Amino acid sequence: KVKFLVAYKAEWIKDFEVSEPAVLLLRSFDEPRLEFTGDISNQGEMGEFFAKYLVPMFGELTFENAGEYLGRNLPFVLLFVDKANMEVVDSIRNTLKPVAAEFRKEVSFVYLDNAKFGSHQDRLGLEGKTPALAIDDYTKNLHYPFRGPVGQLDVEEFVRSFVEGKLQPHLRSEEPPASNDGPVKVVVGKTFESIVMDSTKDVLVEFYAPWCGHC
Repeated sequence: KVKFLVAYKAEWIKDFEVSEPAVLLLRSFDEPRLEFTGDISNQGEMGEFFAKYLVPMFGELTFENAGEYLGRNLPFVLLFVDKANMEVVDSIRNTLKPVAAEFRKEVSFVYLDNAKFGSHQDRLGLEGKTPALAIDDYTKNLHYPFRGPVGQLDVEEFVRSFVEGKLQPHLRSEEPPASNDGPVKVVVGKTFESIVMDSTKDVLVEFYAPWCGHC
């Protein structure tokens, strides 16, 4: 995906107005030129630089570029849109770009064609409409649907709450039983973490299907 070129002539270095040695990333989107300001001998640091800036700040997520975004290893802020009306899509993107810029180090802002990827809305707790927005923390398999108008201030507060660990993830769960005080507890999705993962107790869990006669 990246072509590496070495510029060794003095006039080339002069044209780019840099002091050698220097590493520049030239792109066709967002800021067209970025200079790596870290330690050139540090392979890991340079790799992080490329992983962060190889993709647009708020671009379209497709089958072809998914690997590049996944390489950032960051949660996604997913915006589902109707690409049949790109004027509306561009308006929403422009509204949210300041938020994408503010949280670029914490999340990857992307938009998706709902006609192709709308089936993912259900697992994220969304209703299939557009525009729709959710955070997909895929490394932890946690999802956070956004409820409300897709505006800059509301989305900014939503993303900030996620980054600060204040949001509760969307869970497919029944409601906890009104009474659960017996020695055998009923566990639902919302109480799995607090009951099953309680480090102060030894817990044995039985998973069963209500319709299964063997269970």
